[in-house]
Amino acid sequence: MPVVLTAGADPRRSGRADALAAGLVLLTLAAFSTKALFNWPAAVMTLLGLARLVRAPRVTLAEPAVCTLLTVFACLWLPMLLALPDAVEPARSARTVFGYLRFPLAGIYVVVALAEARTRRIVLLGSAGIATFWCADGLLQFLSGRNLLGYPYQGTQLSGMFHPTYRLGIVLAALAPLYLQWVRELGRRVPAAWLLAALFVVIVFLSGKRSAWIMFAFALAVWTLVQLRTSALRPGHALGAVIAAAALVALVGSSYAPIAARVDKTLELFSGDYRQMDSATAYRLPLWLTARNMALAHWVNGIGPRGYRYVYREYAGPGDFWIEEHGTTGQTHPHQMTLEIAAETGVIGLGGFAVALLLLGRRLGGCMRRDDAVGAAWLGCVLVAVFPLNAHLAFYGTYWSAFLWWLLPVALAHPNPRSAVAAANPVLRVQ
Repeated sequence: MPVVLTAGADPRRSGRADALAAGLVLLTLAAFSTKALFNWPAAVMTLLGLARLVRAPRVTLAEPAVCTLLTVFACLWLPMLLALPDAVEPARSARTVFGYLRFPLAGIYVVVALAEARTRRIVLLGSAGIATFWCADGLLQFLSGRNLLGYPYQGTQLSGMFHPTYRLGIVLAALAPLYLQWVRELGRRVPAAWLLAALFVVIVFLSGKRSAWIMFAFALAVWTLVQLRTSALRPGHALGAVIAAAALVALVGSSYAPIAARVDKTLELFSGDYRQMDSATAYRLPLWLTARNMALAHWVNGIGPRGYRYVYREYAGPGDFWIEEHGTTGQTHPHQMTLEIAAETGVIGLGGFAVALLLLGRRLGGCMRRDDAVGAAWLGCVLVAVFPLNAHLAFYGTYWSAFLWWLLPVALAHPNPRSAVAAANPVLRVQ
């Protein structure tokens, strides 16, 4: 394909800008395996986004993907802001609310910088490569007892590069629609690539995180829908992929005793007995009941972002497991996304969250109508990250907020190969 230069374009400058954008995006993803290093490349993108907004505000804000990004941001952030006047811990809530402002700025940079198809392709391949590396490292930890950095396997949950936390399965599950889409494309040329999908499924399952299992089940459903709606996969083949994943999970679950025990424990959720159900959820029922009590008492605008821990004892029931085990602190968040939003930002927060989900769902539908399977897969990752039944990290917490706002602008950049910003900033174009 011939390369056409717009007037005044500098190929070398454009190439360096594309490389910088892809490098920052991929470095941020890789750094999510650490405790907080992802904040550094994200901070650079925030500054670059602010500079771009100051330099060309009209053109930047006219970009449809930027408009969607800022609308979703408003849906999530304005309820946080409105919760501040009644926050139970104003200083902590204020740090969360105003710290959130960095996300749309970094997002603007990503949306604009990924306007070119080749840059998006680099990010796709790099993201898949990072996920593959995490899976291979997790497999090494499972088989040998230690990963590449010497982190040990605890016997029931893989940590891999995410040691000492157990976020491996959660992050991989959120990336599942994208990873499966990449394997699907690669599998057309190299059928053996489907072994990578098998490795991915096994590692998510061996992560031992039941919340990751739920996320992956939803991710698989989203990916299957995308395949069917974009004509990327025949219905029979899609059904076969789902059955193969289920069979692989069943094989691992039945042949490895620690995981089998966790599966059996998880099935107690359907026992109908409170004690068994509480044990099956890792004693999260008291956390959910406490969050419900907070939401009912502060139903309009909640107790303020990240305020849950500060009033836990006040709203906990008698004989609460977490108070008995951890004293007055209870837990830092409810481990249930919808209840966290209801408790900390009230019905205003729930309304904003619902509108954001609607916008993302419509965007996903638009991608599928255009047969944009890759763009739909990225949006599928976002929907998995904000799945209302998620029961893992805090929605308003630094880590999951940063991860969500890494996914969202990358996803929004994909359905817009010819953006207003790209037209206004001379770059190399492939025609």
